[in-house]
Amino acid sequence: MIGVLKSLGATMSTMLRKPVTIQYPTQHRAVPERDRAFPILLWDFDVDEPFCTGCHACERACPVECMTATMMDNPKYAEGTSKRKKILDEFYIDYGRCMRCNICVEVCNFDAIAMNNTWSGHELSTFDRKDLILDTIESSLDAQLRAVRRLRKDPPPARSPSSARLSQINMAFDILKSARSPLHISELIDRIHSRFGVDVDRESLVSSLSKKIARGDRFLRTAKNTFALRKPAAEPSSEAEPSSEKESP
Repeated sequence: MIGVLKSLGATMSTMLRKPVTIQYPTQHRAVPERDRAFPILLWDFDVDEPFCTGCHACERACPVECMTATMMDNPKYAEGTSKRKKILDEFYIDYGRCMRCNICVEVCNFDAIAMNNTWSGHELSTFDRKDLILDTIESSLDAQLRAVRRLRKDPPPARSPSSARLSQINMAFDILKSARSPLHISELIDRIHSRFGVDVDRESLVSSLSKKIARGDRFLRTAKNTFALRKPAAEPSSEAEPSSEKESP
């Protein structure tokens, strides 16, 4: 009898609770912060070219060989409008083979590729697998433009003029320099948002900082997900130390 009453109680509580479903696809749940969709190339809108130089680092590291990239001389470098001597010529990625391992993001030397952690990076269903082979324009510009349109509906805080030309690494450097103490990645991201008005992706920032640490460039890892600045090496004194030995007559 007690078991029957408990079962009826569970049924009644379920009947009275609010619905947990949403009207997909017109409504979407928030994508988790550490979610991984598919990789996309990042576009430098200031110069109107991709950040990618076609160095093949991601192509060599990809365990499923889903990427193909070719390099060419950058005509804008000769014109003096770009700092990149080499530029991406062609880039193809097969989303049907990609396993979203994030290795391409980790090995990129120019922070030119990122995981598209938005719904546009998930909703890629097609009837033909050939439609999942995308070129550089489709895989980068289209996804980023859709993200821009989505952000315009709910605009983020205005970026301060000081952050207009700063990369996420330089912003992290400024925050750690002013803090003068190690900061956890969550605190670091919060301070970047407060000072520069920029929402930085946690996984992307950790990846960039880890690359700098591996190269011995400016940053240190003091604890798990906690970062600080390297102390500058002590410069040798230019003044010669007086000799302790007495000269013989």
